Amino acid sequence: MGRMIRGQTGIAERVKRCRRNCTKKRLPVFLGEDAFIVKHAGGKGLGVFAVRPISKGSWLLRYKGTLLTAREARSVSSDHDRRGIVMGYQFFFRHADKSMCIDATDSQHISKRMNHSRLHPNAQPRLLTGTQKQPIIAFMATEDIQEGKEILFDYGERNARVIEANPWLRE
Repeated sequence: MGRMIRGQTGIAERVKRCRRNCTKKRLPVFLGEDAFIVKHAGGKGLGVFAVRPISKGSWLLRYKGTLLTAREARSVSSDHDRRGIVMGYQFFFRHADKSMCIDATDSQHISKRMNHSRLHPNAQPRLLTGTQKQPIIAFMATEDIQEGKEILFDYGERNARVIEANPWLRE
């Protein structure tokens, strides 16, 4: 089975389009980890679920991990392969005309447990700029989310070979 790297294709374009909506002076208020629970999500492994109703437009979570250049991330991916890590938690994007990545593979933050849905996403990643001009990937609710519902976003993968190796990406 091939490695799925979150955001390697497609998602960068959506993040790029949403730049005009990004905040540069003040970060939004996020719901926080206590609004979510990580539990088994059927055949997808672990997932993030709402523990209370969430309104459309709410800022859910930041994607937390190590900020890397895309080149550094590819090197880290090779290290993951050597360590036997099949599923990397790397989110690739462009910031200030540079290819960047947030690698959450070694992170314990719940945001890395958000699963994919191409057909029924209820969250969307947005690129924000932090107080030190560092890039931040944050997730916004794209619809009202009921208590107990899984938080899902489209990983943006459109590479036919990757999708063939990971059929769940079609869902």
